[in-house]
Amino acid sequence: MLLEETGFAAEVIDVMDFRQRRRVRCVNTNRRFWSLSYRYSGESVLQSAAGKVNPTPHSITLIPANMDYVRIGKEEILTAIHFHPNKQIASKIGVFNPTDYTE
Repeated sequence: MLLEETGFAAEVIDVMDFRQRRRVRCVNTNRRFWSLSYRYSGESVLQSAAGKVNPTPHSITLIPANMDYVRIGKEEILTAIHFHPNKQIASKIGVFNPTDYTE
């Protein structure tokens, strides 16, 4: 499971609220930071060499640094935390669906 190991620490670069109203296709390459985001609404497709994932409302997405991917989305509202972890925590894009959230 994500972050089960002890000794995890991270340098937070920024925290941003993101609102994407129109349909977009964004190519993301050479990002030197990790991203952890919570999606309030909207849906998107994230396509990388490792495969395709579909974050949905109330999901959490983890994107490793240096992961090239394409995002296709519309009507997205999310909060993203960009950071540098002190250790490798994943090797591909992950989507997690918490069972306890507040609408």
